[in-house]
Amino acid sequence: MQNDYHIPLSTTTTMAKRCQILVYSMIGMKLKEIAERTEVLVTTCSNLIREDKWRAKDGGNREICTTENLEHKPNTLKGS
Repeated sequence: MQNDYHIPLSTTTTMAKRCQILVYSMIGMKLKEIAERTEVLVTTCSNLIREDKWRAKDGGNREICTTENLEHKPNTLKGS
């Protein structure tokens, strides 16, 4: 059985989409709803939110949609 929406795997989430996900999370939207609106996997949304909170807390800029908090991690840090 296939979901109502199909999200292609192995695509890179754009900076704009990352910011959109974070803003939706800040206004209290649930992960499933964020995933449906942004067409990004729930697990990816969760990872992006967790990573941004960690970066902001760990000496990063506390503004959620700054470039330094939204940048992609290098492959060496992803465990690839």
